[in-house]
Amino acid sequence: IARRQRQMCIRDSKKLFHFVFSLKDHYLKKMLTSILPILISTSVIELNFIINKAIASMVTSGGIAALNYASRLQGFATGIVISSIVTVAYPQMARAIAAGDNPGLHESFSEGLSLMSLLVIPATVGMMAFSSEIVSLLFKGGAFTDQDAAMTGSVLFYYALSIPAIGFR
Repeated sequence: IARRQRQMCIRDSKKLFHFVFSLKDHYLKKMLTSILPILISTSVIELNFIINKAIASMVTSGGIAALNYASRLQGFATGIVISSIVTVAYPQMARAIAAGDNPGLHESFSEGLSLMSLLVIPATVGMMAFSSEIVSLLFKGGAFTDQDAAMTGSVLFYYALSIPAIGFR
């Protein structure tokens, strides 16, 4: 009996639900146009990293490792600071948009930008000022030499410059 009921449910569910994909759908077009700037900016960041690796592989030994370590540290900083702000700000802005509350949207957006500035700019300056010390503290020792730490610190210094751009994106 249970098997027959499952068969009936499966048969009935095939009638109720079906997958429809149409490029002419208004909501799909709206979603794709909304997501396009994010896709482009993320693609540019990734493409930039690929080009950096290609150049580093031709310039010096250990260049790719320095890029990878510096990128991880930059990602750690952006992940902690930016993700925490976005996690709070985006739902507030979405609620304001859904309610048609333009003043509330403006307030949430302004608060998000202010908080981003308050946290991202000092994090950037700190990472730039102490890039060599951060790398030495975290990585130096064993096979990671003073020269490796200096090279990675230099890369981290310049990667830190991108943190505000990532945050305000």
